[in-house]
Amino acid sequence: MNSIVAGRNIDHQLHPCFVDLISFSTLEGKWINCQPNDAADGLAQIIQNVLGLPLVYVALIDPAQDIDGVAVRIDGQPVAVEELRHICVLLEPYLVANPETSSLIAHPKSRDILCFTSVRSETEGRQAIVAVGSADLTFPSENDNYILALTAKQGLMFLKQVELLNRLHQVNGNENAMNERMDNVLVRNTIQYQETTSFSTEATPRNNRLLAMLESLLVHAPFGFAFFDQDHSYVRINKVLAQMNGLPVEAHYDRTVSEVLPQATAQAVNEAVDRVFSTGKAVENMEITGETSAIPGQVRHWLTNFYPVMSEGQTIYVGETVIEITEQKQAVEALQESHAILRAVFEGTGDGIYLKDRQSRYLMINAAGASFIGRSIEDMVGKTPSEIMSPETAEKVIADDQFVMNHRQAQTFEDIITLDGVTSYYHSTKAPYYDAEGNVAGIIGISRDITPQKRTEKFNQLLAKAGEILNSSLDYSTRLENIAQLAVPSFADWCVVSIGSQDEAVQQVAVAHTDPDKVAMVSELQHRYPSDPKSQTGARQVLQTGRPVLYPTITDDMVVAAAKDANHLQILRSLQIMSAMIVPLKARGNTLGVMTFICAESGRHYTEADVALAEELGRRAGLAIDNARLYGAEREARRTAEWIAKRMTSLQTVTASLSKSLTSDEVAATVIKQGISVLEATSGLVVLLDENGTMLEILDALGYPVEAIEAWQQFPVSAATPLSETVRTGEPILLETIAALRDRFPEFVNQSSANHQALVTLPLTLEDKIIGAIGLSFATPQQFQADDLGFMMALARQCTQALERARLFEAEQQARAEAEAAQENLAMLTQERERNRLAQELHDNVAQAIGYLNLKLAGADSALRTGDTDEVEAVLSELKQVVNEVYTDVREEIFSLRSQRHADSHFLELLHRYVDKYKRFYRLNIQLEQEVADDMLDFPAEVRLQVVRTIQ
Repeated sequence: MNSIVAGRNIDHQLHPCFVDLISFSTLEGKWINCQPNDAADGLAQIIQNVLGLPLVYVALIDPAQDIDGVAVRIDGQPVAVEELRHICVLLEPYLVANPETSSLIAHPKSRDILCFTSVRSETEGRQAIVAVGSADLTFPSENDNYILALTAKQGLMFLKQVELLNRLHQVNGNENAMNERMDNVLVRNTIQYQETTSFSTEATPRNNRLLAMLESLLVHAPFGFAFFDQDHSYVRINKVLAQMNGLPVEAHYDRTVSEVLPQATAQAVNEAVDRVFSTGKAVENMEITGETSAIPGQVRHWLTNFYPVMSEGQTIYVGETVIEITEQKQAVEALQESHAILRAVFEGTGDGIYLKDRQSRYLMINAAGASFIGRSIEDMVGKTPSEIMSPETAEKVIADDQFVMNHRQAQTFEDIITLDGVTSYYHSTKAPYYDAEGNVAGIIGISRDITPQKRTEKFNQLLAKAGEILNSSLDYSTRLENIAQLAVPSFADWCVVSIGSQDEAVQQVAVAHTDPDKVAMVSELQHRYPSDPKSQTGARQVLQTGRPVLYPTITDDMVVAAAKDANHLQILRSLQIMSAMIVPLKARGNTLGVMTFICAESGRHYTEADVALAEELGRRAGLAIDNARLYGAEREARRTAEWIAKRMTSLQTVTASLSKSLTSDEVAATVIKQGISVLEATSGLVVLLDENGTMLEILDALGYPVEAIEAWQQFPVSAATPLSETVRTGEPILLETIAALRDRFPEFVNQSSANHQALVTLPLTLEDKIIGAIGLSFATPQQFQADDLGFMMALARQCTQALERARLFEAEQQARAEAEAAQENLAMLTQERERNRLAQELHDNVAQAIGYLNLKLAGADSALRTGDTDEVEAVLSELKQVVNEVYTDVREEIFSLRSQRHADSHFLELLHRYVDKYKRFYRLNIQLEQEVADDMLDFPAEVRLQVVRTIQ
């Protein structure tokens, strides 16, 4: 870049920014002798100081003079040469795309959002471009625009003055002479303007032009201008400042600051003037707050600069520039307040707020919005969705943005973003924003995280379906299986339901996955690698504490720790488990089991919000289990009560039947018949020990083939049969299947012809003594319960007691019969003795009578031979009397043997009784045969007695 002019180095002089801005393009200005880049940087510094902006860009271009000066200041610091080109490249698209309009860009370093504004001024091929970036999104105000436009014009005037100086240099040929002629002309002539009515004869036309320029500046400048002498008296003031003070211009001259301004305001001005006189250095950007007579009682604000006017190294005057900033101050305060509120909303809201250009590039975004994407604000500003999101998500977001911009109206969308396996849902409202020409410049959007609501909505739908499932079946195993299926895949990739308590082993009742092969794999894993009942983690932990357990991320170290061997580890790794949670199944304060939810191939990760939803599902499932158990318990209690009532009725029936059974055969038949009926057996038998205790004999049997009964009528106690073993051990045997029977008694199964599918043998125990056994056979496999065994043992006890009663009855009957027989024998013996006695008596009487008769007959025979007929007649008469007496005595003896019962008994009954008696006592094989009807044997008592006596 060519040097324009070489002059004295005055960079060490510090001029107030507004004075610098106004005098920038004057021939006596500070920057007139600088290089174009330095001049551009000077303007940038002035703008930065005046407006306090973080980004300032200035370009001074004059192709005719080969001038191309560019400067950039960031956060008050000039950009180094090596970085300048890079920054210019970043800013160039905005300068070209939006000339003299505002747009949003990212801060080149901090990436904060800035409102970027540019002003361009052109004339005669020369260009001055001023561009700035402000953190205030309401920038620029009207005053800001004025200052930027003034800066651009001063840049053009600078280029014009440089051209003028170059021409003067060519005319005079001596730059030093020119500088000497210009030295102090402007200020001196201005101060002496009112005292001198004509120019010095030495003044040149050039001096006149310069004075005219300065006078025009004082008259037309939009800000206050004044000069003070060492007494603080006004020596020059323009109309603008005079109006601020509330006095005419003329009223200021020959008056001090204290005489013109109120005390507080005058004190601030006097202190600044004193400091400039004492130090010779400018006081820049001094804000004064106070009152003037222009508006009494109103506090006003001014931005002032005080600078020295030098002559021969001495400060002869102090110049002041004043801009009233009351409105700006109030506006700034209002804007700051609004900005603070906006910033608080922008930064404090939980909703994501962002601004994008037409290419969907993020120009601004708050922390909440950045967190939705899992990024920082710095990572997102200046980037498109394609650079920070997954391809699928970015494609949808960009399509939504374009839809809004194309239709030029606000739209709402639902966005789904998955980060680190966690899927989130957002409700986004996007609206277009426009540039000054009414063109769509981009979109502004607000996104709200509706993940909790979405999850709640989906889970409520799941709970509604779960409610239908839980009410659809009384079998809780079926319910839980359906619930597990419902959770997959919307809520989990795996769902496992296990039942148990802290004191019980955990029983897996349901496994669900979209792939049936994997379900089988989990079942196999559970079988091969059952959970440790002593474990204090996982499902056991939940069962013991009743609180859920969340594993947001399952690491490989956790998988390794859970594996029991290398094969187990390989299988677990193949499942690709990413996250898991275990929730209790609770009801009425009790933990009935657990539900395990696992995320694997979906890549999702569970959060605390998921745990809360899963707990609700677990609670409902727990209530369903509890209700099902209560219902089952009630049903079981009712069934048990009915069963007990039925068994009691059966036992009562058996008892009643046995009470009528007087013999062992009758008892056995009753027990077998009732046992088969109640237990739904197909056959049964009762066996008793013989007197020696070595053989078992079938007392009665029902339902077996005749040949089987005959074959097993008697068998030894030592035989390998169920009945024999029961008699030997005194223990019942319950064999529920033919396989169990074959395993325990193979020889018996091979020898038996009965169709046994299940078998029961029960001991008959009497006072710790085994007297026999009962056997029951079933045609189908059985599942005997403890209650069944109790009933069967009760039946066996009743059978034993009945058999004992029958035995006692039979013994009593036999004893009675023997007693009756003995009694009858005794009676017959007594009767026989009596008959013998009677016979003896009869014999003796008859014998005596016969002897007497023989004696008399012998005497009669002698008398007959002697012919003594009288003697014979007398003897015969006597004998007749003796015979009659003997006959009478015999008849009386015989009639004394009559039995009264003979007279009252039926003839046939008497006959049967005598037949039975003779059979028992005389061991006679007598048969009574009846060939006539009963009524033909109905004799009168006397006849009946005679017939009986005849039989006797």
